[in-house]
Amino acid sequence: MSRHLKATFVAIFSLFIGGMVHAAPSNVVYGNLGAAGTESLSSTSTDFGPTAATTRSLAQGFTTGTSNLLLETVMIGAFATSSGTLDRTVSIYSSLSNAPGTALYTSATTGVGTTGKYFFPFSGVTLSPNTNYWVVPDFAQDWTWYLNAAETDPVEQNSSGYSYLGTKRTTALNPAWTTTVLPYSVSIQAVPEPTTFAIAAVGMVAAGAMQWRRRRRR
Repeated sequence: MSRHLKATFVAIFSLFIGGMVHAAPSNVVYGNLGAAGTESLSSTSTDFGPTAATTRSLAQGFTTGTSNLLLETVMIGAFATSSGTLDRTVSIYSSLSNAPGTALYTSATTGVGTTGKYFFPFSGVTLSPNTNYWVVPDFAQDWTWYLNAAETDPVEQNSSGYSYLGTKRTTALNPAWTTTVLPYSVSIQAVPEPTTFAIAAVGMVAAGAMQWRRRRRR
């Protein structure tokens, strides 16, 4: 490889990597806690779990945009205990008849204590484009899900194309998923798949190489 072509490759690859690094802090694709997930929680919440008085489980749905995205974390406002922490998880469910269907992916365990925003990390999970999903906190244990401060519906963040599908709940007396209007706090962070980056990089390098060949012929 000539020095000119090497220089072209390095310049393009550096630009590509620089773009990745620059984009990383703004990877919130959906939610009602802002483009960086930093907005506040409301004082309004719902208790849920197997022994909750009225609500057995909660779910909040979304529709993805037009690109494959690698799910990194789901953040929600929650409370589990006022002393120490209790292990909790969040799952991503498929959508069936506009309600949670089957659990597809479950986060790593996170210790949840007093009221606050908690991150639930995922590994190797790709969200397909133009697909409905549901965020469902583990309802095998009791805990609480808070609304965001403005008590607004989740929306797309950072031009992701994600949209709000709705909020559902079940109760001991009514095990079917029913609609509720409460917009619980959520912030989903995802980035393009590494393969997408790789394809883009190869395309950019190939374009640079073609341009160099044209110049060499001249």
